[in-house]
Amino acid sequence: MNKGVVVVTGAAGLVGQAVCSVLQGSSMDLLPIVRQGGRVDRGFACDLTQPDALAGIEGPVAAIVHLAAAVPMAVEFPDTEETAALTRAMDANVLALAKRFQCPVLYASSCGLYRKGSDLPKFEDLDETLDPCTPYLRAKYDGERLFLDYGNAVVMRISAPIGRGMRKSAIASRFVEAALGEAPIRLWGSGTRQQNFISVADIAAFVYLALGSDVRGVFNVAARHPVSMRELAEAVIDVMGAGRIEYANTPDPNERERADYDITKAARLLGWVAQDNLASTLAELKGEQFRL
Repeated sequence: MNKGVVVVTGAAGLVGQAVCSVLQGSSMDLLPIVRQGGRVDRGFACDLTQPDALAGIEGPVAAIVHLAAAVPMAVEFPDTEETAALTRAMDANVLALAKRFQCPVLYASSCGLYRKGSDLPKFEDLDETLDPCTPYLRAKYDGERLFLDYGNAVVMRISAPIGRGMRKSAIASRFVEAALGEAPIRLWGSGTRQQNFISVADIAAFVYLALGSDVRGVFNVAARHPVSMRELAEAVIDVMGAGRIEYANTPDPNERERADYDITKAARLLGWVAQDNLASTLAELKGEQFRL
């Protein structure tokens, strides 16, 4: 990696905070990018959806970790074509900055691109397993193509990040709040639907290794083992020391969803393996004030 700052977009977000914390502990010089009005000790505040939003960065820029997006989980970003256009605008600004300094980009994409309910192995290099079925996911798919065509990029297909700073709408947040509030954790269907929860610490470790490597391409950044909704509820109850499970009389439309993403490519090329520390990550959420 060349000399210069490492630009981190979405620095105030769930993953961004963890990434900045790890990189600040290394010898890397950071330039966090936050929304206007956002708070960081030192950074660059802008509306990343506006043309030339990053034109004021003078550099030199050694690398960009691009985490910002109009993620539908946020209440202000419904999953519409208009919102997807905001994600594409952010990507265009970051690509312009990367081209200006000819630096590598680590691009945050999503394991949500994989086809739902498919029993096919979820490897990074099998396009037939992909199905970007919502406006947001189509924008992420287009972003992948944009940065892969640029060439000097690592695409991170991240599963379901979990850690301090999560939103109330996240399923793990809801389960924790229910358990601590002495309300039942309500499961749809049989509770067998899977999700792949990866700690933000594991994602930050991947970013650190990728920044120090010349490896490029698409990588699944996911936990080694997915968990069912029943298993997540049981883990929350065990860690919080409170809560109970109740089955809602509601079918789960994603009952067959499996979230087993192959991460052997990252292990082989970067030496990265997720620690799968769900219990310790959940313990950090005790007393957390989840954001809206």
